[in-house]
Amino acid sequence: MSALELSVPNTFVSFQYMGSVMQIETMSQVDCRTLIRDERLGRLAYCKDDRPLVVPIHYVCSGNLIYCFSMPGQKLDVMRANPNVCFEIENIERSNRWRCVIIQGLFR
Repeated sequence: MSALELSVPNTFVSFQYMGSVMQIETMSQVDCRTLIRDERLGRLAYCKDDRPLVVPIHYVCSGNLIYCFSMPGQKLDVMRANPNVCFEIENIERSNRWRCVIIQGLFR
């Protein structure tokens, strides 16, 4: 197994959609960090041959780092060649009430 380490930046792209009328709000940094800390499933995006790939992955957060575990294979090989990644975490209460944090970072 290999560990993926992703630095959590000080700024986030975040969305909160609530109610019957579309209302998108930016979440505070504290709310973003709480969502990252409380969830355990995210989506890791990386690029192979100029084509984006997205995979669900379990993670834990410690300080400013996100740790994931992966078996050896294509995902790790591709990220070693191109360490630019994106990580998305969401919390869906219902179809019209959800929160999402998108982090751009580097694979280490």
